[in-house]
Amino acid sequence: MEIRKELREKLFHFYSDTFLNLETSLNYLGELDFYLWMNSSDSTFGTFLENGNNAVSLHHLPEFNSLLLTQEIFDDFGAALNCFTVGYFKQTQTLLRNTVELAFQMGKTKYDFEHGNLSNSLWVNGIRGIEKIRDASEEISTLNDSIPEIKDKIKKLNKLYDSLCSSTHSRKDRLNIIKSPRHDSTLSGLIFEPIELLYTKRIFIYTLCLIIELLISLFKVQRDNDWKLPIIKTLEDEKARLNALYGLQNQNYEKGFLIFRENLKITKEKIVEIYSVDINGNFIELTKKKLRLNQTESKIFKNEFIKRILNDQ
Repeated sequence: MEIRKELREKLFHFYSDTFLNLETSLNYLGELDFYLWMNSSDSTFGTFLENGNNAVSLHHLPEFNSLLLTQEIFDDFGAALNCFTVGYFKQTQTLLRNTVELAFQMGKTKYDFEHGNLSNSLWVNGIRGIEKIRDASEEISTLNDSIPEIKDKIKKLNKLYDSLCSSTHSRKDRLNIIKSPRHDSTLSGLIFEPIELLYTKRIFIYTLCLIIELLISLFKVQRDNDWKLPIIKTLEDEKARLNALYGLQNQNYEKGFLIFRENLKITKEKIVEIYSVDINGNFIELTKKKLRLNQTESKIFKNEFIKRILNDQ
């Protein structure tokens, strides 16, 4: 069964590089699975020997919990990418929120382990995940001495989480609508909103990069063995590749912009010299003297602006 086939074709026509880069990223990160299993097994065996050959509870080992959580994180990223490619932007953002919650849980599990409280963890006991993100954030941030820059990463993750909650809770200005109720079947999905796609692209890539950074920090402080090293290398290699492709866009997203300080040629005589588009889709001309356009020039500007958004960059 193919849902939104026509829309998918349109999206791949305009944004093929984005989708292929994300697919490449997730396929490469899928190679972590073997190393995660071996890392967990090595930790289990080591703990077994340290305990005098006594039974070991897998669920009380941070490495085993890291295996479960990391697998779930990238499973949700894969599901998010599938939604993204057929224009389900709101649903993509909702799935990205899941990855952030799982990343918080991974940090919280490390905190509970360091404080000897892992056996009482709701997550470990299969009851529920994190109940209050803010409380968990404060706890994880106290690990800043043993996990360098974790406090800053958690601060960024909190801000990102708030943005993603807007889609999950279906806030009106984040609903995936085309300025008005849709007249066509949502399964047909014949059209899409370019600004909403650009927003989803920016937040997808930013979420992926930020979570990779957090995973690197958390794996670095796990038990030393031969298996955590390829995990860290795989994550660092992908972090470097994504930063080379999207480092500037991620910096601009942190500043609150989808497009930041670009120019747009309308005619030979008229150029919008410096403009930006914020994460809410608002056009901002960053000059004291605003460019005045007549009706014809306004139409040209609108067409050129749409071309810019449809440009996969």
